[in-house]
Amino acid sequence: MAALTDAERTRVQEYLTAAGDRVLSVAGALTSAQLTFRPRHDRWSIAENIEHLSIVDRLILNQVTEIVAIDGPSKESAWKGRDE
Repeated sequence: MAALTDAERTRVQEYLTAAGDRVLSVAGALTSAQLTFRPRHDRWSIAENIEHLSIVDRLILNQVTEIVAIDGPSKESAWKGRDE
């Protein structure tokens, strides 16, 4: 797999930033009741989903951003070329 070009790298980083901004924009327009509403007792509220996204962003998406920022060829999968 070829390394990302500067344009591709920029596009991914801009997409991640824009997606986060959209979540915050939509959530900012909701009332407290809307944010904390749970459709069922075993379902998450919007606020809980946003909290989860925040944790995932810090733990996972920051790693993706670092990987995207790396220059040079990417490692190929160990499964490439193997049969099912």
